[in-house]
Amino acid sequence: MLPLIQGTVWSLVLHGWRYWNRSTNFSGRTVGAKLRRWWWGVNKWKIPTERKGNPRLNDKKLAARVAEVFHLYYPAFAMLSVPERANPIPAVL
Repeated sequence: MLPLIQGTVWSLVLHGWRYWNRSTNFSGRTVGAKLRRWWWGVNKWKIPTERKGNPRLNDKKLAARVAEVFHLYYPAFAMLSVPERANPIPAVL
């Protein structure tokens, strides 16, 4: 019974730690950010760069291709075409 309780408590501790530190960053002038940069520098770790979302999600060409394939497989949704497209895919193939 003790290993079950121990494993459950450890899982909850890890989950809580990740939840608590979910928005930590290396930029800024707070004591936490300075301490974090110092600790990573002492250990000679590479400080992660700030990422502003997934670059593939901002790709307009990829979005247009996905829309075309979607409309090919689901012609009922062809009425909801992308406004930038000059020639929307016809509903009947």
